[in-house]
Amino acid sequence: MVVVPFDLPLESPVLVVGAGGGFDFLCGLPNALELEERGHHVVLANYSFTRLRDVGNAVWHTGHLLEVTADATLDDEYFPERDVAAWYFEQPSVA
Repeated sequence: MVVVPFDLPLESPVLVVGAGGGFDFLCGLPNALELEERGHHVVLANYSFTRLRDVGNAVWHTGHLLEVTADATLDDEYFPERDVAAWYFEQPSVA
C-alpha cells in the first residue's frame, strides 16, 4: 500500500503531472493508483518531448493539450505517454 501523506475530500479529482518531458511522470503513478483505489478520479499529464504533432488517433483538446490513449499511434519508439496508457488499459482492474 502506498502512503499518501495528505487527505482529500472523497471522490476529489486529482491531476498528477510530470514536467521533465520523459518518464518522470511515472514517479507519481503509485500515488495515482492508490488515489484511484480510494475512489478519486485521477488524470496523468506530462510535458512531453515526443513529437506530438505527429501522433495519430489522439484528441487535441486545445493547441497544447493532447489526450493520449493506448490507441494513439506514432512512427517512433519514444512515446512514454502511450506506453503508460497501454499498460494501464491492460490492468485487470481497468479492463
